[in-house]
Amino acid sequence: QLLLGRYVRAGLNFRRGWNLYHAAADSLENDPESVPPALKCIIDFGIGMFNLVVSLLPSTYLSIAEYIGFGGNRADAKRLLSRSYEADQVWSPFASLLLLYFYTQLTPNLGIYKQ
Repeated sequence: QLLLGRYVRAGLNFRRGWNLYHAAADSLENDPESVPPALKCIIDFGIGMFNLVVSLLPSTYLSIAEYIGFGGNRADAKRLLSRSYEADQVWSPFASLLLLYFYTQLTPNLGIYKQ
């Protein structure tokens, strides 16, 4: 959708995905025993990925994203991705790859060593 110039539609789909992950996280907080470990791993990965992507936006876009309702806390993103990796479930390798890419490529190339 972004390639076709449909930025509004892409943003709405991104927001819909964000809302789905947060609804799942709310149900996880309300009744953690009823959620299987594999689903907990998926929820942690999804919210961690969203937070990491939003936290990497430039400051002008980040303020717009936060105004719309996206949160971009990089520390929470790394914590959730690490928890997803340590869960040793199906999505754990994807969390490890995302963390590996963040620490080996994004951190040195964007100059974000202390965050």
